[in-house]
Amino acid sequence: MAPDASPVPLPAGLRRWRRALPVLFSLGILALALHALAREFPPQGYAAVRTAIAQLDVSRIALALLCGLGSHTCLIGFDVIGLRRSGRQVPPLRLV
Repeated sequence: MAPDASPVPLPAGLRRWRRALPVLFSLGILALALHALAREFPPQGYAAVRTAIAQLDVSRIALALLCGLGSHTCLIGFDVIGLRRSGRQVPPLRLV
């Protein structure tokens, strides 16, 4: 490739697929995890998993979300500390 050549822009449809690919990949992993969980309990199957999820309290779900948010905040803090020590400047939203 010549040094003065600029990259060819992607078509709009391909750009949308490229943006949606991580979400689809995550949903696929979630589906595989639920399938594996249902196979671990063959007598009950998907019905038992669905019932167990439906029986979760709102407080447990909120606590899980708060713990996940706290964990993400800690990771962002580690990034901020590392960047400050290295002297690099990065836009704040780039860390999130």
